[in-house]
Amino acid sequence: MLKLTKLGSDGERAFETALKSNKIIGWIREFKFHNKRLWMFDFCWRCRKVSVEIDGGQYKKNGGRHNTDDDREKINTAISMGWRVLRFSTQQVDKNPGGCIDLLIKTLNLTKKERKEEIK
Repeated sequence: MLKLTKLGSDGERAFETALKSNKIIGWIREFKFHNKRLWMFDFCWRCRKVSVEIDGGQYKKNGGRHNTDDDREKINTAISMGWRVLRFSTQQVDKNPGGCIDLLIKTLNLTKKERKEEIK
């Protein structure tokens, strides 16, 4: 059985399970990417400037906290800093984890060999 961190939402833990099941390593959880703001990515591959955000709460009133101008400012700032940001909903991760992982692998441009070696 995979050991999971206690960090994050159900969607984040499900995504972490998918990462481990697919032997994707080198990721950092809750990475603070901005030196003046407290913004963090759910997952990131710092050396490749790729991050993943798992957006929960879209069924809450007004779409939850990920449907706010503050969240858009965070993502837009990250992109302006050269980050590639993938966003998945909890439902996407639950219903199609393989599709989420495939898109991540394409974005990271990982070879099969690199998936087995640690990315620094």
